Amino acid sequence: MILQAHSLRSALFNNNIDQFCSILETLFAHIPYSILKESYYHALLQFLLNLLSLDAHSEIMTDKGRIDLTLITKTHIYIFELKLNSSARVAMQQIKDKKYFERYRMDNKQIILIGLAFNRIDEQLKLE
Repeated sequence: MILQAHSLRSALFNNNIDQFCSILETLFAHIPYSILKESYYHALLQFLLNLLSLDAHSEIMTDKGRIDLTLITKTHIYIFELKLNSSARVAMQQIKDKKYFERYRMDNKQIILIGLAFNRIDEQLKLE
């Protein structure tokens, strides 16, 4: 678990989103398939990022909606939209439609938009 925590931090700091999602998928594989609430996965992700001493914030209000989760590092701002049994494309489109990134344009950091979809397929969690 310590290696996974280090790998998760490393993936974020190296802007390796595919590796980040792969590690999350492995960690979340321990969650019973009967739990089917987006808020549960949202809370777990927030908890995990805080446990790693990362600067993560949930439910950030904007003038057009509410950002599910934002993670701020020295060089990047990651804006997450989470969906359950939907698609990452739908999540990403919501970020773009509601222009969640506008709030952070003046921060002089690279803004990364991430749509995460938690999908239960054949009783397994798949991240998109």
